[in-house]
Amino acid sequence: MKFLPPLTFNSFFIKEFIEADNSSAAIGILEEYGKKIGFLAIKPDKLIPGEFTQGGINFGHQLFANDKGNPILRLSIEIYNYQQYHFFLNPNNDIVKKVLHLIKDTGDMFHFIFNETGLLAFKDKMEGESKYLLASNLKIIDKAKTTNDEFIKMRNSAAEQLEGVHLNWLCGDNKKFIDLSDKKYRYELQSG
Repeated sequence: MKFLPPLTFNSFFIKEFIEADNSSAAIGILEEYGKKIGFLAIKPDKLIPGEFTQGGINFGHQLFANDKGNPILRLSIEIYNYQQYHFFLNPNNDIVKKVLHLIKDTGDMFHFIFNETGLLAFKDKMEGESKYLLASNLKIIDKAKTTNDEFIKMRNSAAEQLEGVHLNWLCGDNKKFIDLSDKKYRYELQSG
């Protein structure tokens, strides 16, 4: 069993995410040894049996656009031989852009799965085709003008067509959730 290094989160984010209903997901920024890294966190609707999490996960992302060319972004985590979880983000959002650019620039990303047994963590290296696809999609994301109404309509339509569990996007509208500059709002997670 590997232990995580100390990871620093924003305490407002941790409180909001832990108190949220199950079937939730969020993206954010943490620090590992002083280096900022983007992350994706999910709170599944039900407990994931441990035998399925031993094989790792698959991370995916995809853009959908409406007839005006305004996109939404789908992020997904597949627990091999178990379930796929997905949620949608409005790319016309400063937090989304900042986190995705950080992931592209560092090449690192954490995936967290919160459930009744605690926290499962996976660190991912964004390399090769996955990093290239993210960089290509960021060119579109940076120009996105998707309104909130367009986002909701496209999200609902796309979610109906996809297999797997749809999660609700949390913590996407408050920039303080990604702020790690104020020491009194930092929360250090220690494993072990």
